Amino acid sequence: MLRPVLSFLIFFVLFSTYSTAQIVNTEELRFNVEDEKIVGLIDLDFGLTRNKAGMSIRPGLDVRLELKNPKSRWIALGGYNLTRFTNLKTPGSLPTNFTNRGFAHLRYNYDLSPKVTLEAFSQYQFDEIQEIDKRFLNGIGPRLQLAQTDSAFLYIGALYMYEYEETSDQPEEIIYNNDNRLSTYISFGYQFNEYVNISNVTYFQPNLSDWADYRITSNLALSAGLNQWLAFRISFNLVYDNRPPLTVPPAMYDLSTGFSFRF
Repeated sequence: MLRPVLSFLIFFVLFSTYSTAQIVNTEELRFNVEDEKIVGLIDLDFGLTRNKAGMSIRPGLDVRLELKNPKSRWIALGGYNLTRFTNLKTPGSLPTNFTNRGFAHLRYNYDLSPKVTLEAFSQYQFDEIQEIDKRFLNGIGPRLQLAQTDSAFLYIGALYMYEYEETSDQPEEIIYNNDNRLSTYISFGYQFNEYVNISNVTYFQPNLSDWADYRITSNLALSAGLNQWLAFRISFNLVYDNRPPLTVPPAMYDLSTGFSFRF
């Protein structure tokens, strides 16, 4: 038992330094792990474009690792995404970032009963485009199983979440936020066959001291297995913040494709 735990911790430390968006889909590893002690998934995404407008590069990495015991489950996630454009018509011009974000997430589940689970999590993230210099999240609360079959699941959760955030509209002006939020979510997944599955998690996170201050985030992921270890992925992320920094629009979304390696 010691060796898997050490491997788990080393793996998380290595990849948490890369620190994607605040939307964390922890549901993708919940399929077919009942008889497995450790499950891992690596998502790789890379794009390179050069034309008369200029050159853009888009590397991305997401890592997920799960360690399961009879009544508990550890889930670690980490990722980094960058999209950078360089104007080749202007020699010496600095690259422009369209995406520069990362996160590290650690979650613990303990089964209180067959349908009720206690969850606790901790997360660090940054997102240059959303003007988030630092965001630390810590939360705890119940997760309720509404439905569970061999091919589908449906869960809801309601967690207390403490949020510390540093944002900056201007480099010389930093805004500090300390908020207590309610993090409610609904998640579902469906396994079409041995290789194809879809999963979604949608969060509603109001400020407990000001319910008019809230965020809605959602992640929808479709995975199509090419073989036992390699799969093609399509992911859609949506973020709506009704009180973002002044220069950031309330709604932002992205659609990405890539490959997943499961081990």
